[in-house]
Amino acid sequence: MSGNRQVSCCLSVVAAIILVAGVLLTTTPAAAQTLMSEAAAREALEAEYGVQVLRINAVEEDGVPVFVVRVMNPGGNFNEAFQVNVLVIDRRTGKLVPQFWHEPSGVHDAAGGPSDTTENPGPILRRESLR
Repeated sequence: MSGNRQVSCCLSVVAAIILVAGVLLTTTPAAAQTLMSEAAAREALEAEYGVQVLRINAVEEDGVPVFVVRVMNPGGNFNEAFQVNVLVIDRRTGKLVPQFWHEPSGVHDAAGGPSDTTENPGPILRRESLR
């Protein structure tokens, strides 16, 4: 009986080692992950959103490799025809990077920080504008 226990114990240890090795091999650090190419980003955006890609720039934003992509809506009989927008795409995942999000105190944008949406800038703009 003790021989069977030793064999099953050894098998359990081997199985645990294989499991840990499999987990370590499937989780790679961010630097070792493959990055999306410009052609793949262009194809994915045009297929998913129905836009024309005008320009793609590869940059790093807060240490994350991203594409800054300028896109244009197709022409047609609608208000957003030929509208140009700038999208930021994470090169590792291929997903859009949000440029602002809502907080209880207002809107927080990725570039400048929080902004108060309750303030009415109209009087200030009228007072400071040149006539």
